Amino acid sequence: MFRRVIEFIPGLTGGAVGGVLGILLFEWIVSQGLYGLVIPGALVGLGCGLASPVASRIRGVLNGALALFVGVLAEWRNFPFKADPGLGFFVSHLGDLKPMTLFMISMGGFLGFWWGRESIFLERRLTPKN
Repeated sequence: MFRRVIEFIPGLTGGAVGGVLGILLFEWIVSQGLYGLVIPGALVGLGCGLASPVASRIRGVLNGALALFVGVLAEWRNFPFKADPGLGFFVSHLGDLKPMTLFMISMGGFLGFWWGRESIFLERRLTPKN
């Protein structure tokens, strides 16, 4: 049991670092006049998958949820509602966002789950070739 918890730590740490880098990259892209809201959530999954020693679906679900949160946070930081710029108001009115914005947040969450459940490089290096 303790070993399973220890195996989660590098992946979740990598996911958190990926989320921070994803938000910063998204903000830079927005400053260039572009829009890539999938990036923060995708980097959560990529960071987790790169840092994880083993594959885990549970970790993938946790990273998918983190990726959704990071996507919402990135959108709120750059495009808050004019009526109330608070995060609580933003979250309670997520349904008012454009469908493409919701789709991009969802895709980031999916990639956060998909790549977060894997061990992208380490597992392949450790597996012997036949």
